[in-house]
Amino acid sequence: MPHIEGGPSSELDMSVIVVGYNQPRSLALTMQMLGAQTFDGSYEVIVADDGSSAGFFAEQRDAMNDSPIPFTYLWQQDRGFRAGQARNRGMDLARGRLLLFLDGDLVPDTDTLQRHAEAHTQPKMMIGSARKWCGEFNDEDYASLSVYTVAEAVRFLRELEPSPVNASREAGEREVRRRWLAGSHPARAALIGGTSFPKPEGVYFDEEYTGWGFEDLDFALRLHEQHGYTPDYRDDITLFHVETSAGVGNVFRQGDHSRIVQYCRNVFRFSDRHPDVAGDDIFFGFARFELDEATNTWRVVPRPEAGTYDPEERVAQMRRWLAANDSRDVTQS
Repeated sequence: MPHIEGGPSSELDMSVIVVGYNQPRSLALTMQMLGAQTFDGSYEVIVADDGSSAGFFAEQRDAMNDSPIPFTYLWQQDRGFRAGQARNRGMDLARGRLLLFLDGDLVPDTDTLQRHAEAHTQPKMMIGSARKWCGEFNDEDYASLSVYTVAEAVRFLRELEPSPVNASREAGEREVRRRWLAGSHPARAALIGGTSFPKPEGVYFDEEYTGWGFEDLDFALRLHEQHGYTPDYRDDITLFHVETSAGVGNVFRQGDHSRIVQYCRNVFRFSDRHPDVAGDDIFFGFARFELDEATNTWRVVPRPEAGTYDPEERVAQMRRWLAANDSRDVTQS
């Protein structure tokens, strides 16, 4: 394993920080795989819980207690989607020289930790990994996986045939992340879910981002552009993306007004902090937001055909609405 510089408190080779929210079945699968890694270094797992119910912890407790590797469980109050805060708490406790962040629906292969460690061939790298889009598992899938050995579960995940939609998602994501890596902001290819990097001193997620979206990209760009981390994307390191019903925090799948407002507030905060990132790469989601004039609330709609709406006017409309209706003004240009 290559030598990786870490902070003065680093005691282990790696800390795996898993952010979860009421995803007991996918997280149980993640815990199973993390307990069976072929990693030749020392590591710990920190579950940073973003406000799950009490039953969520109870379902994981026995597996954590029985694991031969160190587990730490952190819980914060359920005040909406606050992944940045959860990750910060995890980083504060992490003892590893290298951090690997996972989401509660990202299941590692048994060699994921070893592959990440080997990819760090120079100091201060950010290694992003690819996702295999497995879709949403049903009760029968989880029932089968619960009695599988680790080897059987790995074989099931590796050989799973994705739906045409998920196959297209996966291919598109891999292609765009390779393009991002070669572009003017390569850190975009190393979004935090599934990314590893040496533990930074004094660099944290911006906790002003609340709700789904952009807190991870903001952090990745700052690591690269302000703190000298070198991003890389490895599509030979694959995580299994086992989706949760309705998506956790995903504004386009949940679609309610309050989440749309939170997401747009995050977009404007990011845009104002990183004005050199192209607008089309930031405001792409606004095409799917429509204001219901009768109720003065926003909703998610199918993406309109090109040329049937004005992207700049949609952004301006949202800025005006937030200035008039939201106590946190994001009208800065």
